[in-house]
Amino acid sequence: MKRKEYSARRAKVQDFFIGFVGFILLNLVMWGGECFLVGLWSLPIETMQPLVPSVWLEAELLMIAIRLIFSLLPWVVNLAGLILCAYYRPWVTVGASAVLGTLLVLSTLALTCFWVSCLTIIITASVVSIFLPFFQ
Repeated sequence: MKRKEYSARRAKVQDFFIGFVGFILLNLVMWGGECFLVGLWSLPIETMQPLVPSVWLEAELLMIAIRLIFSLLPWVVNLAGLILCAYYRPWVTVGASAVLGTLLVLSTLALTCFWVSCLTIIITASVVSIFLPFFQ
């Protein structure tokens, strides 16, 4: 496999959107799979009997190891995907990095709104407590 050479802007934009949408979809699928498997392992033993051998259910360490593997899987897949795409299709990596940047900006805005609303409540409560004795 060799590095993709972009001859037109359209190919770059197309790869950018493939990276942007693909990164989101891939992570949603991995998150859903992890939630499904963790929920599956949390079922009572009687429910799991036909699905998984009872020997596995007895081994608590195996369940912990499986949860750890599925918790680390998105990190490994994302990092490997970014490294491979950075070499073979750089604009896919730019699109995937744009998702991370967008999420960072949105979470910063959400935290700022939360902080401002909490600060407003604190300041309002302080002002009301200062002037409350004058209105009694």
